[in-house]
Amino acid sequence: MLRIIFCLFVILFHIGRDLPSGQDFAAHGYIGVEFFFIVGGILMGRSLESAWRQERSGRDIGTRSGGFLWRKVKAVLPYHLFFYGLMFVVHALNGRHLTLTFFMDKLPGLFFLNYFGLHGSTGTGTVLTLEWYLGSMFLAVAIIYPIALKYGRAFTRWAAPIIGLLILCFMMVTQGKLSGIELWDHVIWHAHLRAIAETLIGLTCHEISVVLARRGTPAGGADSGGSAGSGGFRTWQRVLLFLIEWGCYAGAAAYVFSDLSDIYEMHIFCLLAVGLTISFSGQSILGNSRVFNNRLCYFLGDISLPLYLGQNVARRLLIPRFPEWSTPQLVLVIVICDLLIGTACLLVWRAVSRWFRERRAEKEAAA
Repeated sequence: MLRIIFCLFVILFHIGRDLPSGQDFAAHGYIGVEFFFIVGGILMGRSLESAWRQERSGRDIGTRSGGFLWRKVKAVLPYHLFFYGLMFVVHALNGRHLTLTFFMDKLPGLFFLNYFGLHGSTGTGTVLTLEWYLGSMFLAVAIIYPIALKYGRAFTRWAAPIIGLLILCFMMVTQGKLSGIELWDHVIWHAHLRAIAETLIGLTCHEISVVLARRGTPAGGADSGGSAGSGGFRTWQRVLLFLIEWGCYAGAAAYVFSDLSDIYEMHIFCLLAVGLTISFSGQSILGNSRVFNNRLCYFLGDISLPLYLGQNVARRLLIPRFPEWSTPQLVLVIVICDLLIGTACLLVWRAVSRWFRERRAEKEAAA
């Protein structure tokens, strides 16, 4: 559920920047990217837990790290390829001449390499403009995962938080903010530093969430009937965790629609880290309830990826064609179109994936 909320913050941020009225009403909606980088680090931590338990599987660190990275890329690739191709159609409908130079300049983004020095004469090497996040995330995974796999908790509990905080401090001192993708931080793009640092902090959040989960589980296990005296959290403690958790998210949401300075991004990043640590520990009063753990919430969360990658389609087509529409009208219609496009894309890909699985199963059965 949280994924679609913070994805919508990013979408509102981009809509506000493109509106002819110049009403940047979600001026800090980009903070949703920080949310997803932290989540990526937490999920990486969960994968590492499983990988550490399988150390005797016979596969080396390089093979296991490559497998993890490939699973990440494979989950994104169908949506990325579809929307990358679709954006050429959108550009053509908006009157852009699709010359050979234009195609060549936009080619790097197809391989998530638009911030790796390959941009051409018409920008940063992408037609989609959104996959910088994915390219930076893949780079962070490629760097961090094998190191964490090799050094274990010595890295995730000690080196990761220290290195992550040092990089965040460097970014705030030199650039005055965490956001920004086209800034050059002496030896690396700001987008890449942002991904690496925030993923490292996400790893730390995972480690703390594991400690919280163990502290909150009664001695003898979840089904032991243990009370707080045997190690579990009391009800008032779970309520307090819930209030802190959602207070953090409320603070981040308030910042999205505020006119506060970018210098407070670090404060909001800390709020997100605390909130996500509690959420993934499952120890707040609603942590494991069906309020947030149900098929609808899972489905909305799954929409967030195609929703993010497809957000340019409606915005780029509608804003130039309906300049007379009011801001609320434009925002509402664009968001509804984005949700419909994201939902349709997810359902179609699920159906295609199911068809391929069934054909593969039939071939294996016949063999």
